[in-house]
Amino acid sequence: MKYYLLFVLLLIGTSSWGTTAVFQEASELYKQKKYDEAIQKYETVVAQGLKSVELHYNLGNAYYKKQQLGKAILNYERALLLNPRDKDTQFNLKLAQDQLEDDIEVLSKFFLARWWENTRKIFSSTTWSILGLLFLWIGIGGLILWRMGEERERRKLGFMVGVASLAFCILPFALAASQSMYEDNSGEGIVIVEETNLQAAPDETSNAILVLHQGTKVRFLDKIGEWHKIILANGEEGWLSFNSVEQI
Repeated sequence: MKYYLLFVLLLIGTSSWGTTAVFQEASELYKQKKYDEAIQKYETVVAQGLKSVELHYNLGNAYYKKQQLGKAILNYERALLLNPRDKDTQFNLKLAQDQLEDDIEVLSKFFLARWWENTRKIFSSTTWSILGLLFLWIGIGGLILWRMGEERERRKLGFMVGVASLAFCILPFALAASQSMYEDNSGEGIVIVEETNLQAAPDETSNAILVLHQGTKVRFLDKIGEWHKIILANGEEGWLSFNSVEQI
């Protein structure tokens, strides 16, 4: 049993080392402006299941250099899933979005839904969880002081801090759960082909509602066979083929 465990640990370590080596090779190729080869290496690492801000940021940059805006934006968005506050990724995403052909009006959301979404995206799910635990332990500490403190004023302060902290810890835990679900399945995608038709039905012979270009962001509603039903930021609904759009 011990030998088996050692073998598994060595296997994991070897796999991790190999992935790191490929990532480093890709980064060197990028520095040499060999973007196609760098993209191939980075995508190999992604295919192995690795997720990191650096990986998707670098891959997005490589695609941007090749003017593949759809793939660039897709990877910038994936990097922001892992770290919503990464300034470099935010800047490069905005730079890529400014070059998009489609100018789709964004419908205003209900203010509470907008506030929740903007607040949730301030931190990753991990950071929100840590904040929730911090307030939880402060609350427990406050109640311990209330029960065991000797001075009346300290006991009163402990009770107030404890109750307030325990009540407040609910918010970061709820935000952590919401952000975690968004990270696991954002329900959003990016058009990755240069040009595609938004169809009225899941059929190539159906009427084309409009033409979409690479980099346009969509939200998934349903899927049938090889088709995604999507909704645009302006409320327009239609169908896109699987190979024209990729989930963030």
